[in-house]
Amino acid sequence: MLRLVQNTGAEYTSHQEIRNTLQRLSESSNLNDACVIAQKYIKRLGHNLVSVIFCSDDDSAPAIRPFRDLPQSIVDLAPKMQQVGGCPPKKEAQRLLQPFDWKQISKSRHSDFLSQRFLTEVQKLPYVSVFAVPVVIGGGIAIFSIGIMDTSEGAGSREQLIVAVCQIATAMISRFPEVSNLFEPKRLSTLQASALLFAIQGLSSAEIAATLGLGEVALGLVIKSAQERMKANNFAQTIAKALAYGEFSHMQIGDHDLI
Repeated sequence: MLRLVQNTGAEYTSHQEIRNTLQRLSESSNLNDACVIAQKYIKRLGHNLVSVIFCSDDDSAPAIRPFRDLPQSIVDLAPKMQQVGGCPPKKEAQRLLQPFDWKQISKSRHSDFLSQRFLTEVQKLPYVSVFAVPVVIGGGIAIFSIGIMDTSEGAGSREQLIVAVCQIATAMISRFPEVSNLFEPKRLSTLQASALLFAIQGLSSAEIAATLGLGEVALGLVIKSAQERMKANNFAQTIAKALAYGEFSHMQIGDHDLI
């Protein structure tokens, strides 16, 4: 149970607030709405949710950023920093796998020009600290960053905040498991997954082969290799296992483009 304050009545209220928040998260319709629910709860604690990032721990998949409340100067740097492997908080989260303060990130560890600019802008944020809480999700990491308005409550409050964030992250992943699936190691290559995805959508073998630029014999080999990787007994089982393992979660079903 969270113990955010000392008196019994307030403890009950606080416990009910996190329970109500987790319930609302379980009923949220999309990831963005879930982040807004989390933001409202964190604001009641006297702090501010500044960003939520879901990313691979080895940068093998693009990061998902469903929420951020940051100055435009920082937002504008984000796509540019992708070219150097991501922003410093993301790199530090992947390295440390434990809570840390954005404002305490060493510039000597991030010496490229864009990162230096980013860390300079971070120091201008109107918070005593920007507390990042990485939560491991399968093969990826959820990073919740909180703008701390006042540190007078001490380390106990910080620990309670970590517990709350971990509960919120777990609730989000339970509600939207496809996010976690994005960062699981893939068993199928992009070509194998594409061939199966086209088959699911009802294309004939000739149509799939033409779309992928393969001959039908080559397509047969691709399908056979996918079946072997899935350890499936037949084509139908290959499809079923690929769906169960989230092999198509990094692809948009409608137009077959990778995200």
